Formats: sequence, structure tokens, C-alpha cells
Amino acid sequence: MTDPPSPTDSDNKSRTEPYDYGFNDNDNDNDNDNDNEDSDVDGDLDAPPELITNADDELGVLYPLDQPADTDVWWGDEWECQRCGTPNTTVRARRGSEIQEPHTCVGCEREGPFFPNIGETNYTPDEIAAELSVDPVFQPPTLATAETDDITFQSVWNEIRDYIHTNWAAGDDRQWLYDMLTAYAMSTWFRDREMFVPHLLVTGKHETGKTRLLNTLRNVSYRGVHVASLTPAYVYRGISEFDITLFLSEYHDLGDDAQQEVDAVIKAGQKRGEFVGRATEATGGGYEIGNFDPFTHVGISTQFPPRDDIISRCFQITTQPANRRMPRRLEDAPEIREKMLYLRYSTLNSERLGAAQAAAEAQLDEDGVFNRLSEKLWCLLTITQLADVDVSEFVTAAVEREKEREAETEEALFLRAVIDETFEKLASTRKTGEGENWENILLKLTNIKERFDRLTDREVTPAYVGHIRNRLDLNRVRRAEGTYIRDPELKPKLKKLAENNGVDWSPTPGVTDTDTDTDTDDEAVDTFNGTDLTDSDSEAEADSADLADDSQSARRDAIRQALMLNCTDGSPAKIDDLVADVIASGFDEIKVRNELERMIRNGRGIQKAGEREVEPL
Repeated sequence: MTDPPSPTDSDNKSRTEPYDYGFNDNDNDNDNDNDNEDSDVDGDLDAPPELITNADDELGVLYPLDQPADTDVWWGDEWECQRCGTPNTTVRARRGSEIQEPHTCVGCEREGPFFPNIGETNYTPDEIAAELSVDPVFQPPTLATAETDDITFQSVWNEIRDYIHTNWAAGDDRQWLYDMLTAYAMSTWFRDREMFVPHLLVTGKHETGKTRLLNTLRNVSYRGVHVASLTPAYVYRGISEFDITLFLSEYHDLGDDAQQEVDAVIKAGQKRGEFVGRATEATGGGYEIGNFDPFTHVGISTQFPPRDDIISRCFQITTQPANRRMPRRLEDAPEIREKMLYLRYSTLNSERLGAAQAAAEAQLDEDGVFNRLSEKLWCLLTITQLADVDVSEFVTAAVEREKEREAETEEALFLRAVIDETFEKLASTRKTGEGENWENILLKLTNIKERFDRLTDREVTPAYVGHIRNRLDLNRVRRAEGTYIRDPELKPKLKKLAENNGVDWSPTPGVTDTDTDTDTDDEAVDTFNGTDLTDSDSEAEADSADLADDSQSARRDAIRQALMLNCTDGSPAKIDDLVADVIASGFDEIKVRNELERMIRNGRGIQKAGEREVEPL
């Protein structure tokens, strides 16, 4: 389609008057009184064109006009002939139907071409027409006859908070969660102006409200979509073409490819300007290489916790059984979405939003909140500034939870094991009169692995802890009797790592008070004496056998083999024993447990035989 000519005065007269859904200031008194004293409107209504619907289930595109505080809607039925400029009318667009251009111009009786007949706006007809989808993946806001005079951030905050509280139970001791969830949902409507967005991680047992919470948030979020499964193509098209807010249930049930794509979106989609590389099929064959911008809010629910790098980018909520009677049916909230659309149009490009962002950043600095937590909180506190609400209880809870999370990560627990092992070695050298020798101290990796196993209440392979050591950049040496951590900069490195990971620098009580059974063989002396040690040629080399092929099929084969070995006498196998046997071969524990759950659910050669036991199917 060629670029349309600029509208003329006669063209504008041929159009209908702008739709007034409460978005327009159509008073004709021509005075300068502020008729919307209680409204949160700076003056202009300005936001990108937006797909909307009405009470008759017709679809249209809301867009701002050049006239301040004025909007219009193109319903797919008003067209203009590019040959003669005559207005033409067809039928309005509906879900599942096709957008109908005129066949023949009523003026020149020629077959177009036609372009959408729109009012004076900074957006082109093509840009507006591109937003009109007759098969949207999300539920568009419904424009009715909302009175906008009383719509404020505070009033809509209260409506959304009440809606979430009505449909999901946080528990009496976690009322601050409603503030967090309200700010989260409202922030999705201003994603265009945000530099960072938080994600949600919802964990909990069966029937504790995980899916109910995601559905509730979908109903009040910007272009919210909730799915129980998806494909990699859906992830990227949904975000790139429709800018959806993605809510996903049963994350743990996804196949490897889909789960990796969701993980990539969570990791790269929190910060504006980060991209995911994609290869797509090109027209005529072959592939096209490009970058995909995954910036969006994501909420997932799962029975098993994902990796630490996913958890760190999320606000984590553990659901509990409802402590009060909940509605059987979740009612939709079209009125709330309409009001949020109004606030989006009145605030998105306003100075007021910029001032709220600056105030939120100053609040974070004043509270001493930095690093990733400040990124997750920034857009939420921007909303609370606009709504003028006190959420100090939520911020305090978020800071405390972040400290707990940092102390629970694999890196933190590994550091705890290393620090305890180090202080125990130092205590031993002090007893022999050797004094402290940080530069040459040797820390046997198998001893650290045993401490790590006790801290995590599981048994991992030496290769597993070797990868954690490598991530923390702690140097190692090898000798005939095993692998050791030996780092000339051990003390400053450990202190810095402990600070960054929320680990107490002092040893665990009791570690240096009594003798222990950790391995201190004569040939494995506590400190480096300059002999019989060799540095590894490659830091990428594993500290034990190479990790196994960690594909889905390899995991399934390993699970089936371990099942046969554990059930040779006909008795069931304990799940924890089975998992331990599989990860001993180098498989990732979380993936093994997820795969085992999928195999049980889908009847792939294995079935439950008790609460914590399985047997061949």
C-alpha cells in the first residue's frame, strides 16, 4: 500500500465525530475550568494505538488524536479511496471474521485502492490498521461508557487490590502480598516506559491456588494471557507481535525445548535492551538469523523450583490452602481493564510518570536497596508513587526474602561449605603452631562436597560441585589422591563472594571447636609445600568424570536403567534413591526429578507405588 495523502478539511468533515467513551473532553463551554479535578490526567491522552472491543463484541483500534485529551476508534469499517478521496463504509470487524475493505468505490466506481479513514493523528493508517486483529490471543479492553472524572490511580489501585483479595487467599500473615500483586498488575500497563520489569514465580502443592492466582492477575494485566503449555514459537510470536503479559502454569511439565525458551525470556526479558538470538525459516528456504526482544512481564507456576538464575529474577510466592471460602467461579474484570486503559492513555507519555519513576528510584536509594532487587522493585514502586499508597511492609518483606534467597542459592551453600572447611583447616594449623597460611591452604573438594550434601540434604556428584567452584572462580589443583581448592587470593575472594551472596563470613558454630573426621591424610597436607601438585590445564575441565549427556532421552534411559536396578527383587524403588542413582552419573537433579514426574504422569514405563515410591509400569 502506498503512503496515503494527508487528510483535507473536506475529508475530516466526511468522517463521523470522535467516539466519546468518557475518554474525550467534549464540553463546549470553552472555558478554562478544570472539569476533572479528581482525575489523574495531565491534559493529553497519548499512547500507542490499542486493540479494543465493545459490548457488541465488535473489534476496533483506539488511537489518540492531535487534539489534546481526545481519542477516536477505527472499527475497520471506514475507508477512503486513494484515487478520488471518497469515504466508503463496510461492516465492522468482529472476532473470527475478516476485515472487509470496500470492493468498489462509491465515488469513482473503481476498485480502490483504499486506506483506513482516520482522524488527524501522529500515527499512520497502516500503523493503526496493523493493530486490528480479528483473532487476538488476549482479551482486549472493553470500551463502554465509563465516567473518567473519578478515575484515579488510587481508586483503581483499590479496585484491583479488592479483586485480587476476593479471588485469591494470601493468608492472614501475608497481607502485604496483595500490595505487591496489585503493583505488579498495574505496572504491566506502563511497560513501554520501564527499564526493568519483575517476574513472578508461584510455587506450592496441588490445589493451593497457583493457577487461580495467575488467572486473577491475567484479568487485570495489560494484554494478559494465561496458558498451561506452549511452544517456542508461541513464546516469541506472542511477545513480539502482541506484546503479551505471559502467565504460564505447570512450568515443570514443559519439554526441554519449551522450558529453555521460557528461561531465556525470563533471563533476558527483565532488562530492556537485552536480546535472544533466533533463527527462523526464511521465505524460499533456509534460515534467517535475528535478535528477539523478550522484554515483558512473565509469571510462572511450578511444583518444583527452577534454577537459581531464574529464581533470582522473580518475586517468589509460595501458595497455601485458602483460609476462607473462595468464589467457585472467577469473574472477569472488563471494567478494571477499561479504567487501566484510560490511565495508560492519560499517563504513559506524561511528565507525571517520569516524576514517579524518579521518586521511586530515590526511595530505593534511601532504603539502601540496590542490585537486582532494586531492578525488580523499581517499576512497582513507581506505581505506588502514582497511587500514593504506603507499601513499606511489602518492601521490608521483599528485602528480607532476598536475603533468605541469597543464603539459599547453590553458590551460597557451596561458599558456606568452603568457609567452614577453611576455618576448620586454619584451626588445625593453629593447634600445630603453624599459624594461618591463607595463600597455601589446601581444601579437599570431596570434603567440601560432603558439607554441601549435608547443607542441601541431597547427594550430588563431584562434577556438580566442580561446576559451582568454577562459576565462583576458585582456583584448583590436582594430585593423585584428589582435587583441591588452592587459590593464592583465597581470603579476599571468599570475603567478596560471601558479601555478594549473603553468606556470613564467620564459621558455623561448632566447626572450629571440636575435632572432626574430615580427610587429612598424611600425604594430603593442609598447606601447599611446593611438591607433588599440578595445576589443571583447563578450567573448563570437570573436577571428576565428564557430565553425562543431559538430553531428555538420555535422562529417561538413565531413569529406566536405575529403576530396573532398584527393583530387581520385585519391590518398589524409593524415589530419592532412584534420583540419587541417576544424578550420580552426572545428570542435573532438578531435570531428573521433573522428567521422572512427567514419565509417571504420562505412563512412560513407570508408575507410583506409594507416596515416595515407584515401580515399573
